[in-house]
Amino acid sequence: MHKCDVCNVSLDVDILDHSYAPEVTGPPIVGLTPLELVHLLTTVSMLNVKALDVVEHTPDLDPTGTSSYVIAQILYKTLFCFNQF
Repeated sequence: MHKCDVCNVSLDVDILDHSYAPEVTGPPIVGLTPLELVHLLTTVSMLNVKALDVVEHTPDLDPTGTSSYVIAQILYKTLFCFNQF
């Protein structure tokens, strides 16, 4: 990866496998597991990230709260990495 002055990370929940984010409108055929996404975000955190947003999350379409829980866990495990370098 190349260094940049400032980066914005937009986390599209569609990247996750459908079993972890059942409410997404455009699920991939084979999506990432939460652990794979944590590794990816940890790697991206080495850049000068100043903002992070989560898109394509529709809790109203996920009555069990599966994806909300998964997204919260991913953010909990990765947010401390940002701006640590």
